Amino acid sequence: MAEGLQKLVENLQAEINNLRSQVSSGRLTAPKDLSLISLIPRWSGTEKSVSVKEFFELVESSARIGCWSEFDKIQITILKLSDVAKIFYSSNPELQKADISWENFKAKFLHRFRDVKSDQYHFMQLQTARQKKDETPQEFLDRCRSLAMKTVPKVEDPLLQKFHYDQAQRMLLSTFIAGVSGNPGQQLRFQMPATVDEALQIAVTVFEAEAQEKRNLAFFSNFETHRKSRGNFGQPWKTFGRSEYGQAARVSTDTPHAGRKQRQQNASPTNTSREGKLLCFKCGKPGHFARECFSNKFSNRKNEGKNGYSKSQETGKSSSTYAEAARRNTHRQENL
Repeated sequence: MAEGLQKLVENLQAEINNLRSQVSSGRLTAPKDLSLISLIPRWSGTEKSVSVKEFFELVESSARIGCWSEFDKIQITILKLSDVAKIFYSSNPELQKADISWENFKAKFLHRFRDVKSDQYHFMQLQTARQKKDETPQEFLDRCRSLAMKTVPKVEDPLLQKFHYDQAQRMLLSTFIAGVSGNPGQQLRFQMPATVDEALQIAVTVFEAEAQEKRNLAFFSNFETHRKSRGNFGQPWKTFGRSEYGQAARVSTDTPHAGRKQRQQNASPTNTSREGKLLCFKCGKPGHFARECFSNKFSNRKNEGKNGYSKSQETGKSSSTYAEAARRNTHRQENL
């Protein structure tokens, strides 16, 4: 057992010495991470895709993190090409050589897909930029900043380069103030901020305030619609009786007087129509009761035609018979 532990200690000591030698000589290598390939988007080389410079900068930054070799960078770049960029690679034999370096490979693409548009074109695009319908102030500012950076020339003098950057910032501010639409744009043109950050803060504040107001209006309109559907004062409805159409009659429970009135209206549900008119129980027509129905007169006339005398005649005959019987009784008592 002691011999096994001693052998393990010797192996560990040998690995430590190997790592020290690699650190001292600068040959320490980290494991290769190819999972970063998924972070690189496909590149077509068209106007809809990012610029060729941004694409190769993304490949190189991923290669530094993932410890890729030059061969790995070339193969991953070929894997991400599509459309016009893929056709350019397939039609260029120099790019397909096995011994081509990464710098030459990148230089071929930078030369082929360089921006051939003039500075005047980018100036015009920057001056005529306007906020789109579904674009936030932050997104519009990012688009204007990208256009402004394309107007900056590349010079060797650092002071002159700084001057060009400051000029681009001033143009960016004026374009942003003129291009923002709606109330945020009006507030910007009223206040005229001195920096891009101040302009963005004002535009975002007004934009968020408008969005919050729209959400509040939508909420209260939905609440009002829901309240009206539930009855007065937001009280729920309860069923009370049934109407003539078989539907449950609704009675509001907000106040006792309103409930009593509704119950009185629904006390004889079959005597009223949907519009609240009175209905006759006999003929079913609106405007009168059963005792006042015209069908009673028609039925009486029919009975008169069948029996030969009316109800009034029958009533008169019976009354005369009673009077004659009374006179006879009186005459009989006098004779006695």
